Amino acid sequence: TIELIRVMGGDVVVHCGDIADPNTARQLVATATATGLPVRGVQHAAATVGDATLATITDEDIEQDWAPKVSGAWNLHTATSDQPL
Repeated sequence: TIELIRVMGGDVVVHCGDIADPNTARQLVATATATGLPVRGVQHAAATVGDATLATITDEDIEQDWAPKVSGAWNLHTATSDQPL
């Protein structure tokens, strides 16, 4: 948990936003590196919560599920391309 990481001496900053938006990924990296330390790793666990059967799933449902996972992963990859991951 976040609190456990802090207790162990880690510095945790929570930043909320839509990771499917490239600006959010850039802001995350800017916030993380503002201390002068590099980003050494990324934990990407974006998800959406929805309910549909295969017979009722729509293109919009797929896009809503896809955006934070795939677009978010790509945006994080791009935003951290100059970091020593």
